[in-house]
Amino acid sequence: MRTVGVLAALMSLGVPDTAAGASAYVAANGVACDTPGSIAPFHTSQGAIGAAYFVPAGGNFLAIDPATKQVWEAVTGIQGDCAPPFSIYILNPKSGGLVANIPLDGEVVSLVFDAPGRYAYASLYNKGLVKIDVAGRNVVQTLAGGYGSLAFSSDASRLFAAEWDGYILALDPKTLHSLGSSEPSPAYLGASNLIVSGTTLLTTNSFYILYYDTNTLQLTKEILSQHSRVFGVSPDGSKIYVAVDPAELDPEAIKVLDFSSGETMLSQTYSGLYIYGSLLSPDGTKIVAPANTVAAIDALTLAITATVTAIGFPNDAIFVDSETVLMLYPDTGVMMVIDPSTALVTATFPLGLSALNGEVADPQRNTIFVGSITVASAGYPCCNTSVVDSTLNRIVGTLPAAFIPYAFAAGQIYSAYGEVYSLAAGAMTSLPPPIPNLPPNLHIGWYPGAAQPDGAAYWAPFSVYPNYGKTLGHGVAAYSTANNTLNAAFQIPSPTESPLAFSPDSSIAYVGSDRAVSVYNTATYRQTATFSLRTMFIALAVSPDGRNLYGNNGKAVFVLDAATGAEERKIELPGTVQGPMALSPDGATLFLTDSTANAVDLVNPASGAVTVVPVPYSPTSVVVLP
Repeated sequence: MRTVGVLAALMSLGVPDTAAGASAYVAANGVACDTPGSIAPFHTSQGAIGAAYFVPAGGNFLAIDPATKQVWEAVTGIQGDCAPPFSIYILNPKSGGLVANIPLDGEVVSLVFDAPGRYAYASLYNKGLVKIDVAGRNVVQTLAGGYGSLAFSSDASRLFAAEWDGYILALDPKTLHSLGSSEPSPAYLGASNLIVSGTTLLTTNSFYILYYDTNTLQLTKEILSQHSRVFGVSPDGSKIYVAVDPAELDPEAIKVLDFSSGETMLSQTYSGLYIYGSLLSPDGTKIVAPANTVAAIDALTLAITATVTAIGFPNDAIFVDSETVLMLYPDTGVMMVIDPSTALVTATFPLGLSALNGEVADPQRNTIFVGSITVASAGYPCCNTSVVDSTLNRIVGTLPAAFIPYAFAAGQIYSAYGEVYSLAAGAMTSLPPPIPNLPPNLHIGWYPGAAQPDGAAYWAPFSVYPNYGKTLGHGVAAYSTANNTLNAAFQIPSPTESPLAFSPDSSIAYVGSDRAVSVYNTATYRQTATFSLRTMFIALAVSPDGRNLYGNNGKAVFVLDAATGAEERKIELPGTVQGPMALSPDGATLFLTDSTANAVDLVNPASGAVTVVPVPYSPTSVVVLP
């Protein structure tokens, strides 16, 4: 091994034809409120998630019109200038196409239809109850008060509404006049998730499962069952299905109770699954637990029949029939496909993640990996890493880990924090530290890295930080992708997120720093030149013939001689770009994302021409596939 450098007295380390034409795949982060939501169908018998489709953003509730089978999505107002109003959007269940919009005065808490599907009834948070003419798509009656869950009696003559103060109110569906009220539930806790079976109304609060007579609203039975939620009754009325969440701790459980006695007939715990939001299919044969991992469960045995990693944590889910569950995601990341020959967006499709960060491409498999940020919600991660098939333009799978991908090489995704995910092993491991035996009062901070075009090595910029105080130094570590061992590490002047690029034959590495680009021989890891600059680059790329080095400082693209660093031309950009820069395989087009203008700039480095392609959603990253 050959010694190549020292980092603040801490480093003493040794080193031992593209096709023309392409498409750019541009990701847009779903956190921003200008990106849509999506609905993804889960097919229970297949144990698979179907193609997702766009729906209005901010959705919090789903219902199915029994007459037309159209989807009603309740949208919650979000604070901010781009907030959608409180509305119910009526959607085509197959395409997500908008059929109608019904404005409302508040957030929908519960939504039910009468049997013919002529009227819908919605309780609004602190805004009362509204009756909606389904055909006319307008509110025809209102009732003041504070109501939660709604349910119809078996003969549809009564509409039951759970009041916030613990009472259950019976209403005439035609007039919304009161037909009576229950006594408050035990512990004076509000009832939730009203379910009617025959002449019994079932509900739960934090401590009890409660039975009410639907004719008199008298409490006929109470079963002590803490942290439980009744989510279904078998079609023959003999069994009650209860989800148990022990104070949001793992494991959760499903219990099957005898309807008459309330005694437990069957119980099953589940580790790592979110069971509390479970649904019972209309035919009573299947249970689905929709979450970041979707589980299909046999309702007779409570055995899991299929699981699939989902595209996030849904806000709501509903059976559209006994085979298909629709899962609602309120804010969805987006993939946009740009054809550089026409300078048009040719496709957009949901990514299904609410917190995107990073994307890399595997050209051999025509696959794109879109990363995510892990955000815990009640102990459950919200996100996974999506696998996108560029021939189908849709998510075809997810990786069971949330991470930020920087580069792809040798069947591995290199991520933030010195992590690497192996597709073959299906597991994440850590790269060895760039400085062996680092003192415990110091730690490594990583920056976006890059892989050599030949896939033999991954280069990762880093900094060394004390627990308190100023940064001690900056460096670049090169790792063999064959076994992820450290080949070399050397000092650089400053990180500045240190953009990296390589010559097409992988023999030369270009490392950006503050107003300079350092040139290295990738075989010896020795620095061979330094290009002094009048600006700082945030991204680098090299032309396919290796002659030119392209640098982007956010306001312009600089075309440099790759051998000498001499500036050949400067191409001004119409706006400020913040994201990465991608080069088409034929070298004819540079793609830069402009999130402030919702556009992607297509730059011809030979002519200096810039074509601005407006995109429907604010772009955050871009990769190019042939």
